[in-house]
Parts: sequence; C-alpha cells; structure tokens
Amino acid sequence: MEVAIHIVRYALNSYVQPAMALTKELDDYEAEIFLKQEVPNALQGLYFLKRKASAAKQLLLLTRDILLMLRRQTAANTTDSTLLQDTQDLQVKVETLYQQLDAGATNLMNLYLSLSSQRTNEAMRVLTVFSAFFLPLTFIAGIYGMNFQHMPELTWRLGYPIAMISMVVISVGIYVWFKRKGWI
Repeated sequence: MEVAIHIVRYALNSYVQPAMALTKELDDYEAEIFLKQEVPNALQGLYFLKRKASAAKQLLLLTRDILLMLRRQTAANTTDSTLLQDTQDLQVKVETLYQQLDAGATNLMNLYLSLSSQRTNEAMRVLTVFSAFFLPLTFIAGIYGMNFQHMPELTWRLGYPIAMISMVVISVGIYVWFKRKGWI
C-alpha cells in the first residue's frame, strides 16, 4: 500500500514544476497585454495555456479518485494513513494551482478581448467624427456641383458666400455637439 501512495505522490510532484512554468508564462502574457499595444499572438498562447491547465486539472480529478480508493484501503494502518493524508494535501495544493491557472487564463483572455474591443471602439469613434464632419459638407458641395442651369443660388451675388458660411456654421455646430457629448 505504501508503494502505491509513493507512486501517486511522485506523480503529483511531477505536476508542480509545470504549474510554476505555466504561472510564469501567464504572468508574461499579462505583462505583454498591459505594456504593449498590439499583441497578436497573445490570444492563441493564452488559449493553449488554458487548455494545458484544464487537461492537468482533469487528470488531477482522477488522481483524487485514486486517493479516495487508497483511503478506504488504509483505514486501519496509521503509518500509511499519515502518508496518505500528506499525499491528499499535495493533491489539493496542485489541483488548486491548476484551477487558479485556468481561471487566470480565462480572465486574461476576457481582458484581452475587452481591450481589443475598446481599441476598435476608439477607432470607430474617430471615423464617426470624421464622417459626421464631412457628410453634410459633401452634401452641400454635391448639390452645387450638379451644374444645373436653373439653380437660382448660382446667379445670386451672395450665393457663394452663403454656401461657404453655411458650411462653416454646420462644421462649428457639429464640433460643439461632439464637444458636449465628450467625443472630442
């Protein structure tokens, strides 16, 4: 019985070093996401890290079942019982490490996606501001660029200045509106 417990303990100890390596890798991804603006491979790397942690977590759940079976068989022997309790504590510690890794990778993936979405929204805001400024001006220029013969404004003496003043007034109005909304 003691040999079986030592084998399980050895197997559990083999999970500790990879967990520490994955923790360091997760910390590196976190630093990359917060320090750099563009991290194209972060999402794929985080996904693979999450899959590794999830697979290890599943294997550790199976190890818990083995330890429970060994617990039933060593109920009378106190020497084996103490060693088994230590092994169960190690199993809980390692399983907790991988659960934290899984949760941390999930949270970091969600954060990465949120930051990407935020950058996209900021770009859309800039494009919206530009289009809101130029759309009415393009409309006015389009109407006066149609070359109709019977447009009364074309023969007016103040037709051109009124068109230019209306373009400036529209631009200032749009600027004030965006300023009040906090977009500029």
